[in-house]
Amino acid sequence: MNEIEENYSHFLHNEIITLLKKRKITQFYPTQWKAIKPGLEGQNLIVSIPTASGKTLIAEIIALQKFLKAPEESKEDSKKRKKILYLCPLKALANEKYKEFKESWKSLGIKVGISTSDIDQNDFRVFFNDLIILTNEKADSLIRSNPKLIQNIQMVICDEIHLINDESRGITLEFLLTRLITLNPDIQIVGLSATIKNANELAEWLGAKLITSNWRPVKLKEGFYTKNQIEFKDGSIRKVPKLPKMDDVSTLAIEMVKEGGQVLVFCNSRRSAVSLAENLSTKIRLASKPDELPIYKKIQSDFKKEAADKLDISKKIYNCLKGGVAFHHAGLSSSQLDFIVKNFNNHIIKVICCTPTLAAGVNTPARRVIIKSLYRYTSDKGSVLIPIMEYKQMAGRAGRPQYDPYGEVVILGSNPEKLTENAVKYINGEPEDIFSKLTEEDRLQSHILSLIVSKNANTFELIIEFLKNTFYYYQLKNGKLIPDDDSEDFYKSPYNFYKNKKKKKILRTKFGKGEEPTNFETSDENLFTTAEKVLESHEPNGKSKSGEKEIKDAEKKLNSQIQDIINFFLEKDLIIHKKNEKNIFEATKFGKITAQSYISPIDAVLIREDIIYALELLKIKELELNTISWLHMITKPSGFHKLFLRKSDYNPIRTFIDDFSENLIMEEVFSYGQIEYKNFEQEIKLTMILQDWISEIPEPDIIEHFNIGSGDLRRIINNAKWFLRTATQISRLVADSSVTKEISDLNLRVSHGIKQSLIHLVKLKGIGRMSARKLYNNGFISIKSIAAAPIEKLAFVPLIGKNLAKNIHEQALNPNSKPKTKSKLKRTSKEKIIKKKSNQSEVDESNQKSKKALDKFL
Repeated sequence: MNEIEENYSHFLHNEIITLLKKRKITQFYPTQWKAIKPGLEGQNLIVSIPTASGKTLIAEIIALQKFLKAPEESKEDSKKRKKILYLCPLKALANEKYKEFKESWKSLGIKVGISTSDIDQNDFRVFFNDLIILTNEKADSLIRSNPKLIQNIQMVICDEIHLINDESRGITLEFLLTRLITLNPDIQIVGLSATIKNANELAEWLGAKLITSNWRPVKLKEGFYTKNQIEFKDGSIRKVPKLPKMDDVSTLAIEMVKEGGQVLVFCNSRRSAVSLAENLSTKIRLASKPDELPIYKKIQSDFKKEAADKLDISKKIYNCLKGGVAFHHAGLSSSQLDFIVKNFNNHIIKVICCTPTLAAGVNTPARRVIIKSLYRYTSDKGSVLIPIMEYKQMAGRAGRPQYDPYGEVVILGSNPEKLTENAVKYINGEPEDIFSKLTEEDRLQSHILSLIVSKNANTFELIIEFLKNTFYYYQLKNGKLIPDDDSEDFYKSPYNFYKNKKKKKILRTKFGKGEEPTNFETSDENLFTTAEKVLESHEPNGKSKSGEKEIKDAEKKLNSQIQDIINFFLEKDLIIHKKNEKNIFEATKFGKITAQSYISPIDAVLIREDIIYALELLKIKELELNTISWLHMITKPSGFHKLFLRKSDYNPIRTFIDDFSENLIMEEVFSYGQIEYKNFEQEIKLTMILQDWISEIPEPDIIEHFNIGSGDLRRIINNAKWFLRTATQISRLVADSSVTKEISDLNLRVSHGIKQSLIHLVKLKGIGRMSARKLYNNGFISIKSIAAAPIEKLAFVPLIGKNLAKNIHEQALNPNSKPKTKSKLKRTSKEKIIKKKSNQSEVDESNQKSKKALDKFL
């Protein structure tokens, strides 16, 4: 009998004990039972412990206990069965958890479901499962479309809850959690977090018990490499003599591989990760044992079968694998990323050179983590130091339980003096406090509109009451946020203010105790206001002694901000005052489309006004409307992620602007030197990529020509589909059916990457970009021609075959079968045209079938 059976069998269901035995888990880590016990009692939890300390197992056991100890009638009747929601920040992490739980739980009769489809697609059927795994954005989209879903959720597991601090996505997570706890106060929240300084604030906000610890199952040694040795925080030194004709990374990687460990090398750019992996591959191969070389050969063969494509980047991965090395960044395809992670976790790949995105994604621990630089390049500020939290995330990857006796983090740098100074501060430093990002107005608009559309809060007073349940308001009322009128971001933490004193330049060469980590220009502790000092100035109830006026001012400013948002909604016809009840807001058809499409109200207004403007310019012959017009229109919204431009992009972009300026839906085509020109060039690059894609240019050619990754191209296509779907629905409000069809057809072309001539063919289930072109080139240019052809003749077409030929022939015979899903221009003022138009039409009723089915189910 093991420790778990002996001590915890009277707490845990027998099936859980059996499952743990199968996994060879015989005892809990110190913090695990400390969290599991209150979790089993139904308490909300914030578990803030280091990476690889067993956070997921805590949540899993609590969830399993709920399912296994549920009343018998609910086990038999799916209508009475309560759901558990597992929230992930990334699709890759969601997929990893889905595979993990589906395999592990299938014998227990618990249904595990996942949806990582486009966020504007309401696939409500995922809620017919017991455990539902969703990204934060997908969950928010589904729940804002059907708030009734919340009533059937008994527990929410929020992985990486500290990402509520994320600049771009934190507000969505905060609003989602607020909606959940407001509409269903009985929901149990289990938040899993990295180690953060103010985890207590998250816990207090959610009424949760805080479980925090710095204990790790594998000892972590943090240090920096200089003068042929690694100097660690604990005072120990590891001699690593630099190998002849080798750089620091190669020396450190080879030494660890020879020891039998694996290595992660974090680089600050994709290009650096790729070139470093190519450089390391030959060296690691030479340092490998003879019996490992056949394994490298096999992995190359497996890569060809499972994840290779015709792109140049694929050849680079293949070549790197010859030495047991790979690289990992967001430009790779999902199959390539999965292949690399899987074979690293299976101990076949020895070294991965990666960007920091790997630290926030799937689980890939290694014995040694090398951080090549603590600096990152940004377009607006140049080279800047990364946040300490990001360093801690990367460092957390060091040391794999059950495999590694220890984990090492080694910081590198080109300037020895600066390396020592920065390493000391990062290693001794605590992660930054996390703060609500609710003050970001563009994203706040979207969530306020969703409250009105769903009728969760459809008066000014109810909206303010809802906001009082947010993390933002918790921090505001407790004096954690104060107004800063000199900044566009008018809420600022008081913790990071430097006092106006002369700064001293002191270089610390030894690891000190209690140094503040973020003051990189000085070591004088008097120049820094610490979190502890700020908290000391607060009353026990959390109210600031000296900040009551500031808090009231901030609340007043928030009210003003919400009023501005409401006024914008009214002005742009997103909402109206309810008839005879002026204090109640109702969403217009345009407002509903905007909320259901999950794009920001500002972006939706931009698309609507561009469609109106284009049609009016067409009438007065000031615009030549074509495919380029619509493609450029949907790349303009801020929600369409832009690409960085390289030197090689500028001339082609300027030529494209000269050639197609007559087709762009713009009051003025911007010229070099204008403030808007940089964004305009980025939009044009996206337009050029999409134009090549729908012109059936081969994918490898597009990727090579525009110097992007296959993952980048896929994201561009998905974004284009998302905005074209939205534009299709908006066009129904402001244009005739021919315009709607034109935009809808363009969406189909972007989905498949086809010319106009293939549109009818790709509507056949099973026919894609390549097979449609083969059919067309062999004379089957329409559905009628396919219906009239013998099956044998269709089967003879390359890529078709007998089974597909029979299938498409039947579809063609039955049309009702379901298809597969130069100089500056002087133009009329856009403002004048927009003022003449209003949105009076029908809202699209897509996705209602599954919604009605789910309503019935609930």
